Amino acid sequence: MEVENQNPVNGNDGDSTSTLKWRIENVSKLDEENHFSPIFVIGPHKWCLVAFRRGCNVNGYLSVYVVALECKNSRYAKFSLAIIDQTNNENTLRKDTEGEMIQFTDDENDWGFDEFIQLKELEDPSNGFIVNDVCIVEAELRITSTQESKEKRGTDEIMESDEEKDPVTLLASTSCLDNASAFICAFCQTSKVSEDSGSMLRFSNGKEVEEDKVSGPNVIHVHQICLMWAPQVYYVGETLQNLELEVVRGSKLKCSCCGLKGAALGCFEHSCKNTYHFPCAFGTSDCRWYNEGYLILCPSHSDTKFPHEKTKKRKKLAMDNSSAVHRKSWQATAGSKLVLCGSSLSAEEKHLLANFAKISCVTISENMKPNVTHLIASTDEKGACRRTFRYLKAILDGKWVLKIDWIKACTEAMDLVDEEPYEVEVDIDGCRDGPRNGRLRASKGAPKLFNGLHFHFSGEFVPLYKKSLEELVLYAGARVLTKNTLLSQSSDEGECSSTTLVVYDFDEEVSFTVLLERRREAEDLAKQSKSVVIGHTWILESLAALKLEPLPRRHDL
Repeated sequence: MEVENQNPVNGNDGDSTSTLKWRIENVSKLDEENHFSPIFVIGPHKWCLVAFRRGCNVNGYLSVYVVALECKNSRYAKFSLAIIDQTNNENTLRKDTEGEMIQFTDDENDWGFDEFIQLKELEDPSNGFIVNDVCIVEAELRITSTQESKEKRGTDEIMESDEEKDPVTLLASTSCLDNASAFICAFCQTSKVSEDSGSMLRFSNGKEVEEDKVSGPNVIHVHQICLMWAPQVYYVGETLQNLELEVVRGSKLKCSCCGLKGAALGCFEHSCKNTYHFPCAFGTSDCRWYNEGYLILCPSHSDTKFPHEKTKKRKKLAMDNSSAVHRKSWQATAGSKLVLCGSSLSAEEKHLLANFAKISCVTISENMKPNVTHLIASTDEKGACRRTFRYLKAILDGKWVLKIDWIKACTEAMDLVDEEPYEVEVDIDGCRDGPRNGRLRASKGAPKLFNGLHFHFSGEFVPLYKKSLEELVLYAGARVLTKNTLLSQSSDEGECSSTTLVVYDFDEEVSFTVLLERRREAEDLAKQSKSVVIGHTWILESLAALKLEPLPRRHDL
């Protein structure tokens, strides 16, 4: 692949314009991986192009993007992209930004066209888009001074009529996008403090942080009201439990109202995927609330009944002497050997579990401790459970992982029923038989799954998520290496090691250029350390099935 930079022009007003041609060879071998052009420079800035196939040859497209590299500050550009017809220039396909000034930022550093040209049109021999397996992409960029663009964008935003915006979107934009303070709420992503939000609280290791330590590296900032409505956060004495894990969980969930992450508050309807920041949900008039239980129903499920609204059917129990004796016997048997822990349970399911513990005298553990015997997991209509850290730890320990239906069956029978028919078989990501494999592995006394493996976590991760991943691999028997240890260890090895893995954050929510940059950084480190590169999802898939996933094919390092 080569780039030919033509006619670079630097204007007196701070503008820079350039036209370049990118020759893509071996087009027939392009796949869904990102293929980058060589880097080129316009004005003081570095750029490149990226192309990749999207979809199958019949209905698929070639996607083409412009990428701003090392984009620490905003850049503004107008651009056009073209696929050159090498036999008839009049048939060249060109698309542009239609005069709009595009802002490139560190978070959004790639702009272009997902469906630039259909693959069947690109590969049609009657067109001249591909000649001798070579395709030519032409790009014309005009880079405009930052100040001019800011002024223009500011004017455009002021002129935009608020009346044309959806009221919920207006609320979300004001409640979720605020930069007034150095401290941002880990849930709602705003620093704004009001009577509705309550004060901004600061915690570290479950304890409130004193004012002079609020800038510490492990301090989590949360609004009082956001904390109250975080589903899995609670106090034990004066210590706050599960805040870090709840922040990690929320960091993967986008608000159904504003689209930003941190939306830990979900709809009470079990099958619903809507999640919200508290301020966004509070400003949505059709949401329904149950304040005592800290529950919410989204507008689509506002007719669903909360637990306290449901009619309770009571059965009359003939409590003769024999049933009383049976109940005491059950309590003595169950209470002496069972320790239960819940995973992603709804408020109603927590109530069922608490009631079961009361009548059977079993112990409920708030955390996945070694003495836990059964993990009770919430499941969807297909019987699939969420892949929580508790769930993965239970698999590693060979514990029973059961649906809430087992609790219902035991309660109805007034006795412990067989667990196996109620064992969770699949998680929501489609991984099967992890709990069963865990029990069988534990019964054979097999070594831990990651025994003998070494992991190094490379590049950017959400700090709390990285910490949880490190804890998981350690729990699974692996070692976690620092960069210095990784490189020093590799100097004594002559060949690539399939037991040393460099891990990067394979977060599909980020742009594909950011994803590729993370992978390239990990690959560079793997070449130096003679190790293998994996995305973090390899760890999760392996643990969820309790079976090592195949390692990616190693390149010649």
